[in-house]
Amino acid sequence: AGDNSAERIYAAEYGMNILGANVVADYYKNDTNDDEIYGANASFGLVKGVSANAEYFKNNTNDATAIAYGLKLNKIGLSATYRDVEAGAFTNYSTMKADLLPLSGSFKGMEYQLDRNIAKNTTLTVKYQDFDNIPARAAGVVNVKF
Repeated sequence: AGDNSAERIYAAEYGMNILGANVVADYYKNDTNDDEIYGANASFGLVKGVSANAEYFKNNTNDATAIAYGLKLNKIGLSATYRDVEAGAFTNYSTMKADLLPLSGSFKGMEYQLDRNIAKNTTLTVKYQDFDNIPARAAGVVNVKF
């Protein structure tokens, strides 16, 4: 900002298990501009080897929301997720880049992801996104834990 003030961001996350569902609640506050973002996500088993997930984020500054829900075939690591994100929403919309991203435009559509262990401590993630208002895109990441 050109002065010596520091931007402060506060965050809290709380996870719990409610009736077999893993639920995580998030809260973020930017002290400099009073942005507040809150949300929650939940995942739970539907049938053996298949889990469901849902998430909701809301930015109180511009009243923008982001929702997502989908299914995952756990044994093969394949998931399909529908996303509906309003302009100006903040969302943890990609597991390949885990920071909260402000989005200038809205989008809706499907995201497909494959996660595979390819060696000890090594995971391959391949993702394809087909959203309206954004050209279809694919990406791959190899994550190695040391």
